[in-house]
Amino acid sequence: MKIIKPILWVLGLILLYQVIATIYLLGIAIYTGNLEDITLMTPDQQTLALLFTQITMGLFFFLTTRKKGIKSYLRINPLKPMAYLWAFLAGLSLVNISALLIGAMSVLLPEQLEAYVELIEASIGGADAVLGFVVVVIGASLIEEIMLRGLFFRKFENVVGASIMIVLSGFFFGVFHLNIIQGIFTSVIGIFFALGFYWTKSLWVPILMHAGNNFFAWGASLLPEAWLESIPFMVMTYGFLIVVLPYALYQLYKIYSQRDVSDLIIENPFNE
Repeated sequence: MKIIKPILWVLGLILLYQVIATIYLLGIAIYTGNLEDITLMTPDQQTLALLFTQITMGLFFFLTTRKKGIKSYLRINPLKPMAYLWAFLAGLSLVNISALLIGAMSVLLPEQLEAYVELIEASIGGADAVLGFVVVVIGASLIEEIMLRGLFFRKFENVVGASIMIVLSGFFFGVFHLNIIQGIFTSVIGIFFALGFYWTKSLWVPILMHAGNNFFAWGASLLPEAWLESIPFMVMTYGFLIVVLPYALYQLYKIYSQRDVSDLIIENPFNE
């Protein structure tokens, strides 16, 4: 089957990322004298390993796509300024879908959720704010979208239909995170990122959606817990979910609806 080869490709790329991350993590553990107990590594040290991983993967993507024409191959196409704003606002609003799913998992998978929260708080969640911003908001948005939207679409678009490709993109985005809690909610928001990419034919859209999503999570981690649980904050966040998200997605879809048919990536997933 034609789909086996791209599936093995994406799994191999995810494995490559994780192997490189492990190598850097072990390297920093050796340098800091924490090899015997990696749990003693500080959040900054763990986050620094992710930064080195992102830089390495970025160089790898550059070297493997430059002969094909990086911008055209990855579809780094320019859009009108407002499209960038709608993409960022859509991503910002998608955090609330993650929050709803996490709420459901607190009932269905309480032990796994507790372990996930402890993992985040002991790693990226406890890192220096600036380092966390660089890795979570900038690095993750660029590298993960190049890998799981830009390159992913190139590998799958002539193999499966648009709807399947978009869902698979979300699914592998969840697999990439290697834990069931994060895997579930990232799979869902990954579908939205893939839709944004499909509608606009520009990798800038999922990058900015991803950046908006991570920016909200990063910013919220810096706020007092009492403020996060306050009524004004809840009204604001759910206002984004109910009002801003649908309108921002509509604005991105308008770019699709106004395209010439010959300019589309592949067929409309809603008319298959």
